[in-house]
Order: sequence, then structure tokens, then C-alpha cells
Amino acid sequence: MELLIKKNDYYECLNDGIRLVNIKFYSAKQVKDRLLKKNYQEDDIREVIEYLKKIKAIDDEEFYRSFVEFKSNQGYGPIYIKNKLYELGIDKQVILSYEKQYELIKKQLSTRKSARLNKNVFIKKMRNKLVNQGFDLDIVDDVIDDIEIESNEDILKEEYEKLFNKYQDKYEEYQLKQFIKNKLLAKGYRVSEIEIIMEEEI
Repeated sequence: MELLIKKNDYYECLNDGIRLVNIKFYSAKQVKDRLLKKNYQEDDIREVIEYLKKIKAIDDEEFYRSFVEFKSNQGYGPIYIKNKLYELGIDKQVILSYEKQYELIKKQLSTRKSARLNKNVFIKKMRNKLVNQGFDLDIVDDVIDDIEIESNEDILKEEYEKLFNKYQDKYEEYQLKQFIKNKLLAKGYRVSEIEIIMEEEI
């Protein structure tokens, strides 16, 4: 009876394992984690995973290649992808060529056309975002240096006018200018840009 129960448990585990890999392409660790949540014995899970590997229903090498391609096409860099793969039980280097990273970064920076941000603020935000997405900082800076990112003085002018209208009755002229300048500096604008707008508004 014990052997029958044991065999039955194994086949239930196997059936659940097959259902998992029929739904989605999983790494071995993902399958193991999901089967553990169903309270199967580790020996049964190990046998099921070995069987699924044998019939190529689980293939961590193929999963690795597919995951790298999929995530890079989503706009993620090699460092981010490597960390995600490690979480999925695959500890391998992720190498994206300089050219591939350059094109992926350039594509994201092209969103400047619709971004309601000052050029310098936009570059700062995008630089941080791209590094967080796992791209090499040197390549990010190369792209920023190479492409022309349009400045948008109208945005700074709008920001200035909003602050001026809001606080003009609260401060004297000199204090008001200093207050607005500090507010704009805190938002990432440069002193030279702010002073040009202030001169125009006088």
C-alpha cells in the first residue's frame, strides 16, 4: 500500500508538472517552486524535473536564450537580465553587444519628443532609469553624447510663470526671484537657463 501511495503521489506530481510546462516555458527552478507549493515530496519533484528535462519539456539553456532575447527586446540591459535569471535559478553571464545596447538605449531616448521635461531633467531621469534597467553606464553616456536631444525652453518658461503667478503677492521682487530660482534649481534646471528666462520676463 505504501508503494502504491508513493507511486500515486509521483504521478500526481508528474501530471501537475506536465500541466505547468504545457501552459508556459518555465525554468527548472520555477517548476520546482510551483510543485513545492503543492506540497509534493522533494524526491518526487526531483524525479519529475529530471523526466521533463529528458523529454526537453524543461530546457534551461533554451530558456536562458529565449529570456535574454525577450527581455532585451523589452528594453532591459544585461545586468538587470542577469539578476532576473539568477532569481529563476540560472546563474549565467548575460552579454549584449555594445551595438545592441546602444540601439536599445537610443530607442528609449527617442521618447524625448513626447516628454514634458526640460532637456537636463530629462537626461538625468533617463540616465537613472537606463542604469536601473541594467545598461552599462558608459554606453548610456555615449548615446547621450552622440544624439541630439532637443531643448524645450517653453517648459521652463511655463514653470517660471506658474511660480511667478502663484507667489508674486507673497514676496518682494528680489525675494521672489530668489525663491523661484531655488524652486527651479531643485527641479533640475540650470542657473544659466533660469537667468535667461528671468531676463526675458523682466
